[in-house]
Amino acid sequence: MAFEKFTTRPMMGRKELLKITLRKADHGWKLIVDGRLTGNLQF
Repeated sequence: MAFEKFTTRPMMGRKELLKITLRKADHGWKLIVDGRLTGNLQF
């Protein structure tokens, strides 16, 4: 995962950062689950 992007960004509120992180984590889990369900899990 590319967390380097956060370091170049101007400081955000903790809530905003948490929202983004949760959104990314949620998206990642969906990709993993979808990959498992369809049987073509690729990284």
